[in-house]
Amino acid sequence: MTNYLDADWLQSVFAEGATEQMDAVALKEAFVQMMSADFKSCVISGDTFTRYTGADATGTATAVTYTFKQQFEAGEEEGFMAYWYAFEGDQTGPAKYLIALLPEQHSPATIEHFHFRYGSEGFQALLDNEQWYATLAKQGSTQEQIKQSLADVIASLFGGAD
Repeated sequence: MTNYLDADWLQSVFAEGATEQMDAVALKEAFVQMMSADFKSCVISGDTFTRYTGADATGTATAVTYTFKQQFEAGEEEGFMAYWYAFEGDQTGPAKYLIALLPEQHSPATIEHFHFRYGSEGFQALLDNEQWYATLAKQGSTQEQIKQSLADVIASLFGGAD
């Protein structure tokens, strides 16, 4: 799973989604604040979540083994209840606690992705941070799928690109 918000080939989507109230720079910054993490990609294998500093599982790796603790209601989405699944890591640090929604794909033309939050202050602090939906796209997603997915989200949240 990878975060592509800084990819050169994706920047045109921010320009196309800009409005009079929010230019391309401000729109990108809003998405960086909402969807970014302090790493670029990850690999999940069993109970281990390995973060990488580079895209597509490259760069420096940091692995944390997590244990499932509980689930929290995230709200109703498309007629069913969504849940945050809460995990506690085997080490202290900036990712001791992790909550994640199940991977999703909004339409066949968009990418499979998942949203998560992580931190060191416990599950409630993560749940309370309602403006942060760190997002990673499934590895192997095409540039066109990623562009379309971002354009769709921009249109639904800001009324820009469609």
